[in-house]
Amino acid sequence: MLEAVSPVHIGSGEKASDADYIFHDGKLFIINVEKFIEAIIPQQYDLFSNVLLQTGSIQQCFQALNVAPPEYGKYAKYSIECPTKPMELHVFIKNANSTPYIPGSSIKGALRTAICYNLLINNPEKLQLLKKRIYSVIFRRNAEKLMRDMVESFLGGEKGRRSPHYDSMRFIRISDTSGIPIEKLTIQGLHLIETSGPTSHRKTGRATYVEAIKPGTAACGKITVDKTIAMGEYGKYAVKFPALNNIINLNAVASYANKFASDLIDYEEKFAATYGLSGLKQFYVHLRRDVLQKLSDGELLLRVGWGSGYLATTIGLLLQRDSALFRDLRKRFNLGVQRIPVFPISRKVILADEQMIPLGWVKITIADH
Repeated sequence: MLEAVSPVHIGSGEKASDADYIFHDGKLFIINVEKFIEAIIPQQYDLFSNVLLQTGSIQQCFQALNVAPPEYGKYAKYSIECPTKPMELHVFIKNANSTPYIPGSSIKGALRTAICYNLLINNPEKLQLLKKRIYSVIFRRNAEKLMRDMVESFLGGEKGRRSPHYDSMRFIRISDTSGIPIEKLTIQGLHLIETSGPTSHRKTGRATYVEAIKPGTAACGKITVDKTIAMGEYGKYAVKFPALNNIINLNAVASYANKFASDLIDYEEKFAATYGLSGLKQFYVHLRRDVLQKLSDGELLLRVGWGSGYLATTIGLLLQRDSALFRDLRKRFNLGVQRIPVFPISRKVILADEQMIPLGWVKITIADH
């Protein structure tokens, strides 16, 4: 079972605008335009298309055709409570029935990062080897891909490169979650907060609005280990990826995820304290005390989806411990402003009273593992 600890946004890649929705009385109605066109009489087609072309607003079309607010729901795919009208809305991924869900690939990607992080942090020799390899390719044109392959080769590789044939993660299969009721969606405005000095911060630009799953929302899915493949094919080339024995043990996977989450929380809490982000610091204090430290066997904490940021989706948290290496990586890939020693310097957060709430934290409970 997956439970949202903070709001979660997994984007579909679509953005909705005035042509797609109507804001009225604290609600956003996502309009089924095809259904509405089918409902109007042919004599109204020209008026509808002209108003839409001139204004780009489906709400203006409804008003021109004398559709009253009580009828908005009749033509809506769904409606969501919304405190203010967004300029643009990032849409949550949904299945063919327009039901939100969390893809298994989002969960597996987060687990992959956590496992890579742990395999390297627990093996100083391999970490040192990785650093040497990074320096050997850092100035090549395809350096980014080569480095990514190097890191993932620690999950099982061939000649020091990532190979799908030797990838231990292929033995772990994670399904998409069950559908999430549309009423569990909320619209959140995300603000970009960035450092503005050695101990200060500032809010920049206007809010970005997203559809997000509410905290406390639960969904079910399956995590399975294909032991037939693991025990069969693994036996042919066991020496190629000795980490497999840990990776196909879901208790070990949970401990890896929680170690990565703990280190990430530590870093974010210190970052927030340094730059006066008291609301963000309090979030991470509570996340550690009320969630991470209360996890039982088979429970793990992950950060998934949009807004997770650089540190949650890479092993940057580990590489930055070598200041010279991280400086060279930043320079090579233009990561932030070089004269500023911290990267990343910004965070996307929801501002609610005195709170600063980051997106994407979920708790996963593995039953019958």
